[in-house]
Amino acid sequence: MWSLKQRHKSPVYKRLLSLEPAAYIFILLGWLISTTNVFAARLETNYPTDQEISALPAYCHAKLRADQKSDEAQHWKRALGKDYIHVHHLCAARAFLMRANRMDDNRHFYLGEAMNNLEYMITHSSPNFILMPEILYYKAYIFYKQKKYDQAIKYAEMAIKKNKQYIRPYLLIADIYIKLNDVQNAETIITDAKAKFPKSKAIKRRIKKIRKLKKQKKTG
Repeated sequence: MWSLKQRHKSPVYKRLLSLEPAAYIFILLGWLISTTNVFAARLETNYPTDQEISALPAYCHAKLRADQKSDEAQHWKRALGKDYIHVHHLCAARAFLMRANRMDDNRHFYLGEAMNNLEYMITHSSPNFILMPEILYYKAYIFYKQKKYDQAIKYAEMAIKKNKQYIRPYLLIADIYIKLNDVQNAETIITDAKAKFPKSKAIKRRIKKIRKLKKQKKTG
Protein backbone atom coordinates (compact mmCIF):
# COMPACT_ATOMS: atom_id res chain seq x y z
CA MET A 1 0.00 0.00 0.00
CA TRP A 2 1.19 3.50 -0.82
CA SER A 3 1.46 6.13 1.87
CA LEU A 4 -0.35 9.43 1.32
CA LYS A 5 2.93 11.17 0.39
CA GLN A 6 3.89 8.43 -2.09
CA ARG A 7 0.45 8.62 -3.70
CA HIS A 8 0.74 12.39 -4.21
CA LYS A 9 4.17 11.93 -5.85
CA SER A 10 2.89 9.24 -8.22
CA PRO A 11 2.83 10.28 -11.92
CA VAL A 12 -0.45 8.38 -12.38
CA TYR A 13 -2.04 10.25 -9.47
CA LYS A 14 -0.85 13.63 -10.82
CA ARG A 15 -2.11 12.72 -14.27
CA LEU A 16 -5.56 11.88 -12.90
CA LEU A 17 -5.73 15.20 -11.06
CA SER A 18 -4.94 17.07 -14.28
CA LEU A 19 -7.79 15.50 -16.27
CA GLU A 20 -10.87 17.45 -17.29
CA PRO A 21 -14.15 16.36 -15.58
CA ALA A 22 -15.43 14.89 -18.87
CA ALA A 23 -12.45 12.53 -18.94
CA TYR A 24 -13.51 10.99 -15.66
CA ILE A 25 -16.89 10.16 -17.22
CA PHE A 26 -15.21 8.30 -20.09
CA ILE A 27 -12.99 6.39 -17.66
CA LEU A 28 -16.03 5.40 -15.61
CA LEU A 29 -17.97 4.35 -18.71
CA GLY A 30 -15.04 2.25 -19.89
CA TRP A 31 -14.86 0.51 -16.52
CA LEU A 32 -18.60 -0.17 -16.50
CA ILE A 33 -18.53 -1.61 -20.03
CA SER A 34 -15.57 -3.88 -19.28
CA THR A 35 -17.17 -5.06 -16.03
CA THR A 36 -20.48 -5.75 -17.79
CA ASN A 37 -18.73 -7.73 -20.52
CA VAL A 38 -16.88 -9.85 -17.96
CA PHE A 39 -20.11 -10.53 -16.07
CA ALA A 40 -22.03 -11.34 -19.25
CA ALA A 41 -19.32 -13.75 -20.31
CA ARG A 42 -19.91 -15.73 -17.12
CA LEU A 43 -23.61 -16.10 -17.81
CA GLU A 44 -24.98 -18.29 -20.57
CA THR A 45 -28.16 -16.53 -21.65
CA ASN A 46 -28.59 -18.11 -25.05
CA TYR A 47 -31.24 -20.70 -25.81
CA PRO A 48 -30.44 -24.31 -24.93
CA THR A 49 -27.11 -25.62 -26.16
CA ASP A 50 -26.98 -28.82 -28.21
CA GLN A 51 -25.91 -30.72 -25.09
CA GLU A 52 -28.85 -29.34 -23.12
CA ILE A 53 -31.30 -30.09 -25.92
CA SER A 54 -30.17 -33.72 -25.88
CA ALA A 55 -31.40 -33.89 -22.26
CA LEU A 56 -34.72 -32.15 -23.00
CA PRO A 57 -37.95 -33.62 -24.43
CA ALA A 58 -38.05 -34.35 -28.17
CA TYR A 59 -40.36 -31.41 -28.88
CA CYS A 60 -37.52 -29.06 -27.86
CA HIS A 61 -35.29 -30.38 -30.63
CA ALA A 62 -38.20 -30.10 -33.04
CA LYS A 63 -38.89 -26.50 -32.11
CA LEU A 64 -35.33 -25.20 -31.72
CA ARG A 65 -33.25 -27.23 -34.16
CA ALA A 66 -35.44 -28.86 -36.83
CA ASP A 67 -36.69 -27.28 -40.02
CA GLN A 68 -40.27 -26.29 -39.17
CA LYS A 69 -41.46 -27.88 -42.41
CA SER A 70 -39.83 -31.21 -41.53
CA ASP A 71 -41.78 -34.31 -40.51
CA GLU A 72 -40.32 -33.98 -36.99
CA ALA A 73 -41.64 -30.46 -36.49
CA GLN A 74 -44.98 -31.24 -38.12
CA HIS A 75 -45.44 -34.23 -35.80
CA TRP A 76 -45.02 -32.06 -32.70
CA LYS A 77 -47.21 -29.31 -34.11
CA ARG A 78 -50.01 -31.85 -34.36
CA ALA A 79 -49.25 -33.39 -30.96
CA LEU A 80 -49.09 -30.12 -29.03
CA GLY A 81 -51.64 -28.13 -31.00
CA LYS A 82 -51.67 -24.36 -31.47
CA ASP A 83 -49.53 -23.76 -28.37
CA TYR A 84 -46.57 -25.43 -30.06
CA ILE A 85 -45.67 -21.94 -31.23
CA HIS A 86 -44.74 -20.99 -27.64
CA VAL A 87 -43.06 -24.20 -26.48
CA HIS A 88 -39.49 -22.96 -26.92
CA HIS A 89 -40.05 -20.91 -23.75
CA LEU A 90 -40.69 -24.10 -21.78
CA CYS A 91 -37.53 -25.60 -23.28
CA ALA A 92 -35.54 -22.50 -22.32
CA ALA A 93 -36.98 -22.61 -18.78
CA ARG A 94 -35.91 -26.22 -18.33
CA ALA A 95 -32.44 -25.47 -19.70
CA PHE A 96 -32.05 -22.56 -17.27
CA LEU A 97 -33.12 -24.86 -14.44
CA MET A 98 -30.43 -27.35 -15.42
CA ARG A 99 -27.89 -24.53 -15.31
CA ALA A 100 -29.19 -23.35 -11.93
CA ASN A 101 -28.74 -26.85 -10.52
CA ARG A 102 -25.14 -27.11 -11.67
CA MET A 103 -23.90 -23.52 -11.15
CA ASP A 104 -24.00 -22.22 -7.59
CA ASP A 105 -22.57 -18.78 -8.42
CA ASN A 106 -25.32 -17.77 -10.84
CA ARG A 107 -28.20 -19.87 -9.50
CA HIS A 108 -30.38 -16.87 -8.64
CA PHE A 109 -30.00 -15.47 -12.17
CA TYR A 110 -30.89 -18.74 -13.88
CA LEU A 111 -33.89 -19.38 -11.62
CA GLY A 112 -35.14 -15.92 -12.55
CA GLU A 113 -34.68 -16.59 -16.26
CA ALA A 114 -36.49 -19.90 -15.94
CA MET A 115 -39.38 -18.23 -14.09
CA ASN A 116 -39.68 -15.52 -16.77
CA ASN A 117 -40.03 -18.14 -19.49
CA LEU A 118 -42.61 -20.11 -17.49
CA GLU A 119 -44.61 -16.94 -16.86
CA TYR A 120 -44.64 -16.37 -20.60
CA MET A 121 -45.99 -19.87 -21.16
CA ILE A 122 -48.73 -19.40 -18.56
CA THR A 123 -49.90 -16.06 -19.95
CA HIS A 124 -49.67 -16.95 -23.65
CA SER A 125 -50.76 -20.61 -23.73
CA SER A 126 -54.23 -22.05 -23.51
CA PRO A 127 -55.24 -23.04 -19.95
CA ASN A 128 -55.93 -26.51 -21.33
CA PHE A 129 -52.55 -26.83 -23.05
CA ILE A 130 -51.43 -30.44 -22.66
CA LEU A 131 -48.12 -29.33 -21.09
CA MET A 132 -49.69 -26.89 -18.60
CA PRO A 133 -49.32 -29.33 -15.64
CA GLU A 134 -45.59 -29.51 -16.40
CA ILE A 135 -45.34 -25.72 -16.66
CA LEU A 136 -47.06 -25.27 -13.29
CA TYR A 137 -44.87 -27.95 -11.72
CA TYR A 138 -41.65 -26.25 -12.81
CA LYS A 139 -42.92 -22.94 -11.47
CA ALA A 140 -43.58 -24.70 -8.16
CA TYR A 141 -40.10 -26.22 -8.29
CA ILE A 142 -38.49 -22.78 -8.70
CA PHE A 143 -40.40 -21.49 -5.69
CA TYR A 144 -39.15 -24.57 -3.80
CA LYS A 145 -35.54 -23.78 -4.74
CA GLN A 146 -36.14 -20.20 -3.57
CA LYS A 147 -37.52 -21.55 -0.26
CA LYS A 148 -40.92 -19.98 -0.94
CA TYR A 149 -42.71 -23.09 0.20
CA ASP A 150 -46.29 -21.75 0.35
CA GLN A 151 -46.06 -20.65 -3.28
CA ALA A 152 -44.42 -23.93 -4.26
CA ILE A 153 -47.27 -25.95 -2.72
CA LYS A 154 -49.86 -23.68 -4.36
CA TYR A 155 -48.54 -24.23 -7.88
CA ALA A 156 -47.84 -27.92 -7.32
CA GLU A 157 -51.49 -28.35 -6.28
CA MET A 158 -52.55 -26.46 -9.41
CA ALA A 159 -50.50 -28.90 -11.48
CA ILE A 160 -52.22 -31.85 -9.77
CA LYS A 161 -55.64 -30.37 -10.53
CA LYS A 162 -54.67 -30.17 -14.18
CA ASN A 163 -53.46 -33.78 -14.25
CA LYS A 164 -53.94 -36.10 -11.29
CA GLN A 165 -51.76 -38.73 -12.98
CA TYR A 166 -48.66 -36.52 -13.03
CA ILE A 167 -46.45 -37.73 -10.19
CA ARG A 168 -43.87 -34.94 -9.87
CA PRO A 169 -46.02 -32.36 -8.03
CA TYR A 170 -47.03 -34.98 -5.44
CA LEU A 171 -43.37 -35.72 -4.75
CA LEU A 172 -42.50 -32.04 -4.55
CA ILE A 173 -45.23 -31.33 -2.00
CA ALA A 174 -44.12 -34.34 0.05
CA ASP A 175 -40.52 -33.11 -0.05
CA ILE A 176 -41.59 -29.69 1.20
CA TYR A 177 -43.55 -31.11 4.15
CA ILE A 178 -40.68 -33.48 5.00
CA LYS A 179 -38.29 -30.52 4.92
CA LEU A 180 -40.63 -28.61 7.24
CA ASN A 181 -40.93 -31.64 9.58
CA ASP A 182 -44.69 -31.63 8.93
CA VAL A 183 -45.37 -35.36 9.26
CA GLN A 184 -49.15 -35.16 9.07
CA ASN A 185 -49.32 -33.27 5.76
CA ALA A 186 -46.43 -35.29 4.35
CA GLU A 187 -48.32 -38.51 5.10
CA THR A 188 -51.53 -37.14 3.59
CA ILE A 189 -49.99 -36.22 0.23
CA ILE A 190 -47.84 -39.35 -0.02
CA THR A 191 -50.81 -41.61 0.81
CA ASP A 192 -52.76 -39.98 -2.00
CA ALA A 193 -49.80 -40.42 -4.33
CA LYS A 194 -49.29 -44.07 -3.36
CA ALA A 195 -52.91 -44.84 -4.24
CA LYS A 196 -52.32 -43.50 -7.75
CA PHE A 197 -48.77 -44.78 -8.23
CA PRO A 198 -48.49 -47.96 -6.09
CA LYS A 199 -45.28 -49.19 -7.75
CA SER A 200 -43.36 -45.90 -7.59
CA LYS A 201 -39.91 -46.26 -6.02
CA ALA A 202 -39.77 -42.49 -5.50
CA ILE A 203 -42.88 -42.67 -3.32
CA LYS A 204 -41.46 -45.60 -1.35
CA ARG A 205 -38.29 -43.58 -0.64
CA ARG A 206 -40.36 -40.73 0.74
CA ILE A 207 -42.43 -43.08 2.88
CA LYS A 208 -39.16 -44.24 4.49
CA LYS A 209 -38.18 -40.62 5.13
CA ILE A 210 -41.55 -39.91 6.75
CA ARG A 211 -41.24 -42.99 8.99
CA LYS A 212 -37.77 -41.90 10.01
CA LEU A 213 -39.08 -38.42 10.77
CA LYS A 214 -41.87 -39.85 12.93
CA LYS A 215 -39.34 -41.91 14.92
CA GLN A 216 -37.17 -38.86 15.45
CA LYS A 217 -40.17 -36.90 16.73
CA LYS A 218 -41.09 -39.66 19.17
CA THR A 219 -37.56 -40.03 20.54
CA GLY A 220 -37.02 -36.27 20.52
